[in-house]
Amino acid sequence: PKAFDAFLKQVWKRYREERAAKPESWLDYSEEEIAEALKGASVGRYEPQVRSTEIIFEEVLTWEPMEKAWSHSGPRKRSAAGANYFYDREKGIAFHDAGYW
Repeated sequence: PKAFDAFLKQVWKRYREERAAKPESWLDYSEEEIAEALKGASVGRYEPQVRSTEIIFEEVLTWEPMEKAWSHSGPRKRSAAGANYFYDREKGIAFHDAGYW
């Protein structure tokens, strides 16, 4: 859990740095919203969507549903690009769902 928490803190630290350099590219988040996002609260106008547990490449890849995973929102660009992170603290498994435009 500590590694995931450290990773998520780094995601939001990078957001602050990039937003300071190019504020027109990013949605605005208050420090309170960032603190809530670090706890697993959804922030911003885009809610995480449940995705299929199957991806098709040359072979079908599947994985077990993460029944006890918490969803953590990452920062979003004004284009809606961003990511959600799903983390099961009991199993130590994380899933990253990102969209880039």
